[in-house]
Amino acid sequence: MLRVCQSRINSENYIGNFVGVPLTDADRRKILFNCWSPPSGFSFIYSTVGAQNRSFQKQWLNDFTWLAYSNIYNGAFCKWCVVFAPQTVSRSAKPPGSLVSGPHCNYKKAKEHCNNHQNCHYHKLCAAMFDNFVQTDADKSRDVRNALHSNRHKAVE
Repeated sequence: MLRVCQSRINSENYIGNFVGVPLTDADRRKILFNCWSPPSGFSFIYSTVGAQNRSFQKQWLNDFTWLAYSNIYNGAFCKWCVVFAPQTVSRSAKPPGSLVSGPHCNYKKAKEHCNNHQNCHYHKLCAAMFDNFVQTDADKSRDVRNALHSNRHKAVE
């Protein structure tokens, strides 16, 4: 279950508004190409881990282009996996965890967790799907739906 620390943000391109809901191609574009990012000077919420206060670091957004921050959930999400991840990510039908179906909020070893995430099989699959989405979005003729529609139209003629 996702922890919510405040109400939904009204921004149309805020990652927290898209977690766990069915997405249209327009929604995918909002997340992948124009996702909300904390502005300069943004105050991140601190979490207490053991005896230390830790918070999300804006630099991580530059280090990991697929990363997005949600201050609703006080955590990080993988944009690519939120958009493209399957319901299960292993043979045991394990659902995707933090960064996908829930925020990553433990910042003690956040960079290590992000490195592990980008090396996992389902993230690599989502990265390939992201690349395909970008290419298809730039060149509509590459979209299978358009090709099928065009072929059907030719067959009818």
